Amino acid sequence: MSSWTLSRWGSAARRAGKQQPARQGLVPVEVKAERAQGRGRGLVVHGPGGVRVEGLCVEDAVRLL
Repeated sequence: MSSWTLSRWGSAARRAGKQQPARQGLVPVEVKAERAQGRGRGLVVHGPGGVRVEGLCVEDAVRLL
């Protein structure tokens, strides 16, 4: 997560009249390798609002954009 995103969230909370969010410690996470099975080869396009389209060929990606 980018520092810009965190800063924006903090600013929005202050503008809404809320106090600074409580600071919490870091939480350990485990990063696993992506499984190749069940996923098609091709391009992945990330759009606004969390939209994700996978498995596109170049021509399909151009049409989508």
